[in-house]
Amino acid sequence: MRIRNTIFKILLLIFVMILFPLNCNINAISSLKSTEMPEILTDPLFGIQYQPSKVHFEKAPDSINRCNDLELERRELFLFGKTVKGNQTFYLLYGWMEIEPDNDDNTKTENNSYKLLAPDLDAIIVVLSPDGCSSIAAGYAWSIDNEDLKEAEKYGITKDVTQALIDDAIEREIHAFGGKAELLRKIGSSSWIFPPLVQDRLDNLKKLNK
Repeated sequence: MRIRNTIFKILLLIFVMILFPLNCNINAISSLKSTEMPEILTDPLFGIQYQPSKVHFEKAPDSINRCNDLELERRELFLFGKTVKGNQTFYLLYGWMEIEPDNDDNTKTENNSYKLLAPDLDAIIVVLSPDGCSSIAAGYAWSIDNEDLKEAEKYGITKDVTQALIDDAIEREIHAFGGKAELLRKIGSSSWIFPPLVQDRLDNLKKLNK
């Protein structure tokens, strides 16, 4: 009887060892197939984490769809700031993107179409003009590095444009997060260190809130 029990336990252990990795692979594939909105996004200006299902920003305009300059395939972009200068329209956008995982035994499909959704690492500024469309990571615009600022200026993103985008973004965030006081409270809880240009506009907001 002891021998039978021992054999049964060994067989059961082998069965569990085979089944557990298989179950993990199935779960991994299921998560890759999910196309639901990410539960948490981080505001690209002040580092405020929020639930996009509860905090709503306007969707990016359809006009940016003609912009072939976007470096990454994005599933959804939201409008955080907008300003116009001359014949150029500048959009500060942020959202999440589709990622094609490396194909291996766990992610292959019949048409290799599994995708992951992940928040963007950086906001982007899209520039629309009669001549076309271009985009650049927003960090260049409020960088403290002169070379980064020069790169942003190649796209027409001068200091006054950046300030206008940040100011418009603040107004949109005031509306989205429920008022100036609530926005400032959330900013106070952020662990981010803001670049001088962003801090300057934030200081203006604090003065206005007194």
